[in-house]
Amino acid sequence: MDLSLLGIFGAGVATFVTPCVLPLVPIYLSALVGGDLKDANRGGRGTLLTRALIFSVGFISVFTLLGLGASTLGAALAKYKILLQGLGALLILVFGLKFLGLIRIPYLDRVVKADDTKMQTRFGALNALIMGVVFAAGWTPCVGPVLGSVLSYTASATSDAWTGAGYLALYGAGFALPLLITAVFAEAGTRLLDRIKPHLPRIERVIGALLVVVAIGMVWDVAQGFSADAKTGPTAK
Repeated sequence: MDLSLLGIFGAGVATFVTPCVLPLVPIYLSALVGGDLKDANRGGRGTLLTRALIFSVGFISVFTLLGLGASTLGAALAKYKILLQGLGALLILVFGLKFLGLIRIPYLDRVVKADDTKMQTRFGALNALIMGVVFAAGWTPCVGPVLGSVLSYTASATSDAWTGAGYLALYGAGFALPLLITAVFAEAGTRLLDRIKPHLPRIERVIGALLVVVAIGMVWDVAQGFSADAKTGPTAK
């Protein structure tokens, strides 16, 4: 099963609407603008959008490095590709079951918050970049089911470092798009997020079901690989 680029981008969008991210978006946007989002409606919207874009560059950079690491792992274990695909499918299945509420993984329900206050400067744009990097590093366990699925796929699907980096950069772009749209509309955008919050459990289950489907597709690929090896093995001898 080939996870399309659109699917990877969609995984980024799905991460944005997970229960541990979406409710905190207004807080981060307020921090980026340096005050209440009402200030953005009174002329600071351009500043908010610019800083949200820089914030996005920060977390996309971290995700891209993770993609490099995943593809490097894939290259190192290239001769065990079928095994790697099987392990990746198992991980994605576990993540899907977690989102469906069928199993609990306490580690993925926590957020490792790094204190970025000591790294703050008097330059708002630089602060936004630092916040983006810290956000990606701190929220990785919480968004693990979706991010981990993309990383698992990347490790099993490609051994090319640039391709792996591209996959995770695209994932980060999918995450960034709804954030930037929210920043464009400022306070009105956050009100829309408030309307979405009651539906988060349902959205989470839908994401879980999609992850299970992806896992089943990867298992099918593994089975096909074993079947092909079984057919060519005797001939090679």
